Amino acid sequence: MRKFTFVTAAAGMAALAFTATQANAAATISCPGGDIYHGCSFSDVAASGSFFDQIAKNASFDDIFLVTLAKAGDVTITLTNTPVGMTFSSLLFDGNPFTVGVTGTTFNVGAGTYQLRLAGTAGPATATSSYSGTINYNPVPEPATWALMILGFGAVAGALRYRRRETAVRFA
Repeated sequence: MRKFTFVTAAAGMAALAFTATQANAAATISCPGGDIYHGCSFSDVAASGSFFDQIAKNASFDDIFLVTLAKAGDVTITLTNTPVGMTFSSLLFDGNPFTVGVTGTTFNVGAGTYQLRLAGTAGPATATSSYSGTINYNPVPEPATWALMILGFGAVAGALRYRRRETAVRFA
């Protein structure tokens, strides 16, 4: 009986782990007009992606990337690889500003499609300038996931606490 209880608890935890990995498959990023110089990618497994552009010397740019989320969660945007002389006139995620840096800026958002907009002017130092950045998505678990997790912990705790009671036979 005890072995059956532990097997049941292990199966419940495996189901919980499978459910948790499915939550990440709820985000996409698209690049309207993307090519080898301007584009983006997103991995559902890692729940992260990247965006980039290469701009001609002294040219202006206004890049828009669309981020679609099926569930609420935290989105962290990090902009890196900015050459000296490149100036940004607009760094916006759904109208909210973010900054250039290693740490990134985190936004708590609901389900929907959001616009990532980068605008500015390339530097005069080289023939081309480029930037790149990353987007990390951390979905908020749904109430059903929390309930399943709590139920699983309760089943494990019950299995560990359960003791088989031996009945003693007495003759009068």
